[in-house]
Amino acid sequence: MDTVGAAPGTAPRPGLRERKKQRTRDALLRAALELFTTRGYEQTTVDDIAEAVDVSQRTFFRYFPGKEEAAFAVQDMVEAHFMESLRARPPHEAPLEALRRAVLDSWNTIGEAIMSVVPLELHLRMFRAIESTPALLAAHLRRSVETEEQLARLLAERE
Repeated sequence: MDTVGAAPGTAPRPGLRERKKQRTRDALLRAALELFTTRGYEQTTVDDIAEAVDVSQRTFFRYFPGKEEAAFAVQDMVEAHFMESLRARPPHEAPLEALRRAVLDSWNTIGEAIMSVVPLELHLRMFRAIESTPALLAAHLRRSVETEEQLARLLAERE
């Protein structure tokens, strides 16, 4: 691990290999979202995405199991960010208060978290594409139910 330049009390900077892997994943994600929002989800292939980043199809599949996971990668990050904020709430807070405060806490930092991966404008365009693409909308609704169940389990654990 590369720890040069790390301030005391901060996490060490990831090594070169990890940084290269993250750059590749981010490039694949940006390319996928750009292609999905300009060509359309159904018209974009994994080969198109890999070609846009100048990597193999196999490399794409090292980072994403399929197109759907790439389409929802930023949304998954947003939901994980919120869940982490909820987990960090004090255990004595009532469920609705913990939810409210987690929303407020995560709201202040979520834009920055999104922009660390893709431009905010691209994320918003992708969300519109999800809403207007039947296959993605169905996946979004299914994933929303899964998120609600995860949220309910987390709240139950707090009680």
